[in-house]
Amino acid sequence: MSDTAETAGATSRIRIRALRVNDVPLANELRRLAHWNQTEADWKGYLEYEPDGCFVAEVEGTPVGTATTIRYENRVGWIGMVLVHPEWRGRGVGTRLLHHAIGYLESRDVRCIKLDATPMGRKSYVPLGFCDEYSVARYEGTAPKKTSSDGAGFTFAAVTLEQFATFDSAAFGAERTA
Repeated sequence: MSDTAETAGATSRIRIRALRVNDVPLANELRRLAHWNQTEADWKGYLEYEPDGCFVAEVEGTPVGTATTIRYENRVGWIGMVLVHPEWRGRGVGTRLLHHAIGYLESRDVRCIKLDATPMGRKSYVPLGFCDEYSVARYEGTAPKKTSSDGAGFTFAAVTLEQFATFDSAAFGAERTA
C-alpha cells in the first residue's frame, strides 16, 4: 500500500469526540511525549473554561490526539494543545483535529481564530490559512534566585480584580475574567 493510500485509510478511521476529565492522564502523556511544559492542572483548566471545546481524536477506539479551544466572547478563539501520538503523526490526525476545532469556534460565531503551534504543526496549519505571527522558544532549567541588597524589586500596585479586568479587557480586546 502506498503512503498516500495508507494516510487516506487512516484519515477515514479518525473519530473526534469530546475530551473529558478521565482523558486528562492520556492528554498529559501526549504532552509529555511532545516535551511540552503544561501540567494536568492546565488540562483541567481548559476543560473547566471551555468544556465543550476540548477534543480527543480516536482511531478504532484508541485515543491518538488532542486539541483544545478557548473563546474570549465571540471576538477571539484560540486553538491549542494539538498533540498527536508519535506513532500517528503524518496521518492526518492533527489536521482533522484542527478542522474540528475551527468548526467548533465558527459554530459559536467567533470572528478571529488563532492558534499556538510549533514548527512541527506548520504543514497542518498553514494550508488552513493561519499565518506565523511570532515564534515561541521553550527553555528548561531552574532560574537562579536573585536578591537585591538595596531592596529594589518589581511589585504590582494593589488593584481590585475589577480594575485589572477593565485594564486587561481594553488591552486584549475582549473580556476574559473567567
